[in-house]
Amino acid sequence: MCSTYKLNPCVYLCCPLQLYGMYVGEGESVLRDTFRRARLASPSIIFLDEADALAPRRQEGAAGAQGAGGPDTGLRLLSTLLTEIDGLEETQGAQVGMQGAGTLSEWTGTAWG
Repeated sequence: MCSTYKLNPCVYLCCPLQLYGMYVGEGESVLRDTFRRARLASPSIIFLDEADALAPRRQEGAAGAQGAGGPDTGLRLLSTLLTEIDGLEETQGAQVGMQGAGTLSEWTGTAWG
């Protein structure tokens, strides 16, 4: 925590529930833009609040599941998130960290167990 304080990073709050927009692709665009801004403002931290809302369980992402933004919105958002995280390693000189918080303890137990 002390080293983070000395860096004086920009902090970007991303609430996945706000990424479920009315139009297909809207949430993915917001997510990509958040990572782009974080890379430009390096050093920075992206905080994913309610991260468990972003990644549905595998069986919940089945075709035909309808929700805001169309079917399989959660899977598209998760794919975009994983692509952006993977791209953080390739960014030269940018210092971007990620942290997330969730509320479903049984979900994290199966995801990381």
